[in-house]
Amino acid sequence: SVKSNENERVDKLEKEVEELREQITSLSQQFQEFKRQFE
Repeated sequence: SVKSNENERVDKLEKEVEELREQITSLSQQFQEFKRQFE
């Protein structure tokens, strides 16, 4: 049904968002360490 397709899409999007959040978190940590080298 259309409904379950929508749900699957939302699930996929939520997973992608989670992965992006983790990437952003690790990137910002790396950036902090990078900045420290120049202080």
